[in-house]
Formats: sequence, structure tokens, C-alpha cells
Amino acid sequence: MRANPWLLWFAAALGAPGCDFLEGDPGKLCTDECALGAARCDPDGRRVACAGPDAEGCTHWGAPAACGPAQACSAGECACANPCQGGQSVCAADGRLQRCAGPDEDGCLAWGAPEDCPAGLVCAGGACDCGGPCQPGESACDLAGALVVCEGPDGEGCTRWGSPAACPERQRCDAGACVCADPCQAGEQACLELVGLIACAPPDEQGCLAWGALAPCPAGSVCLAEELACVEVAPPSCEGENECDFPGQKVCMTDVKYRECKAGPGGCLVLDCSS
Repeated sequence: MRANPWLLWFAAALGAPGCDFLEGDPGKLCTDECALGAARCDPDGRRVACAGPDAEGCTHWGAPAACGPAQACSAGECACANPCQGGQSVCAADGRLQRCAGPDEDGCLAWGAPEDCPAGLVCAGGACDCGGPCQPGESACDLAGALVVCEGPDGEGCTRWGSPAACPERQRCDAGACVCADPCQAGEQACLELVGLIACAPPDEQGCLAWGALAPCPAGSVCLAEELACVEVAPPSCEGENECDFPGQKVCMTDVKYRECKAGPGGCLVLDCSS
């Protein structure tokens, strides 16, 4: 069979010097997509390697391959992310302990699943511990004003506040100690309303002061704070004539003026107009 002259011309053209119908090997009818050994990361973070040559002698990008569970694709290579270091532990957002796990089959480290601390312990500073509410021997006042003392450490090295204890009579809890309340000063006197006089009693065995027993005013008299004394009120004959209740009483007339109760003629109580 005679050869087709057009085919002969085309074959000659392919082999002729200076022809650039295809780049690279003039014997290939395809184009290489990549260089053997090259790799890249696809938009989903998978590694894609250059494969080939295929049946036509050309290279092409292979199928994407997911990196290991603790790896990430970077510059065409799957590399360990290693968010932690071996032996490291932290407290997770939910308050549980989380340890650095691995290495896995790829040699990578990753945070393990959060785990609960043993009963009575809490996660603090990357470890399960007591929470340390106090130091042994430390004392404080609770919200009710009772004294509490730090107890422990126990078998797990934990401390805790003990049971509250009320301070002795005439004392109150202040800055972790029971101290004298001292509502009065030695030698001080006061009127208990209008009923009578009270005086500050001598200090007790703890050195604390308190108000003593009431000394009632005699009948027909009241205790006036201004005088710290029992003062006689108007005689019985003034009944219905008194303008006020007891001497020294002040009755407001306006926001800035008042009248003071005083003994008038015959001992009857009147409101002085000079105030």
C-alpha cells in the first residue's frame, strides 16, 4: 500500500529541527501538569502529590489525601500541629482536666478529651487539687459573724474551713479574731430612753466592757440625756394644764424653730416661746 503523502509530511514535520508543536519530549502527545515529587495542599487542607507518568508519558496531579487526625497540610506536606507538649495539662473551659495525648501513629501530639477530677478536688493550674480555700491555722469571720478556723491538711493534702463558733459574750468577730465589742467607755453613763440611767460596767475577765443594769428614775421623774439625770415632771395638780410631757422636751414649730418644755408657775410644764 502506498503511503499517504500528507502523513509522511506530518511525521517529517514533527521530527524536523526547529518544530515546536509540543513542548518537551517531541514524542509525547500530552503536557505535564506537574514535576515528579512535587506536592501541594488543596482548599480543603488535603495533600495532593504529582503522579505519573501515565500511559501517554505525562505527569498529573493525583487524588487528594487527607492528613492524619493531628496533622495539617502546609506547603504540600502533612505536618503535626502539636498544640501541646508531652506531659502538659490544662484546665478545660468546662473546669475539667485536659492532658496532652500522644504521640499517635503519625508521631503527633494533641489535646485529649477532658476528664473529671476525683471527688472533692477541682482543676486549678492544670492539676486536680483541693482548691486551697485556706492555710492550716488560718482563721476568719463568716458572713454570720462567727469565727471559723482552717483545718487540715487531710490525707489528700487538702484544707477546709471548720465549723463556725460564736464569739464569747461581749465579743464580736473581727479580722479572724474574737475581740471586745465595748459598746461603752469606762465611767460612761446614758439615759435608757426616759426610764432611767445606765452606766458602763467594769471590764470582765477578758477585759471587755458592757452596759450595766438599769437604775430606774423615781416615780414622777424622767431621765434627760442632756443632764444625764432624773428630772421631776409636773406635780399631779398640773394634770390638764401641762403643755408638754417633761422638762427639756423640744417641740418643732417650723423646720428651723422649736419650743422647749420648761417648768412654769406652780411647777406645770409649759412650752417656752424664746426658742
